[in-house]
Amino acid sequence: MSKVLTVSGLIVGFLGVATVLGSIHISGTPFGIGLIAVLFGWGLISSGRKRE
Repeated sequence: MSKVLTVSGLIVGFLGVATVLGSIHISGTPFGIGLIAVLFGWGLISSGRKRE
């Protein structure tokens, strides 16, 4: 189960980062920065669950 969460987190994180970088490059809004923070937090949560 933890393996599935980790893989899903990596895929979602990769797609999210790619989308965020594209958004920042196109519109230059700070919205992408918030998304990065959310994705980073989600990654930490996934890592914490994996260690338990």
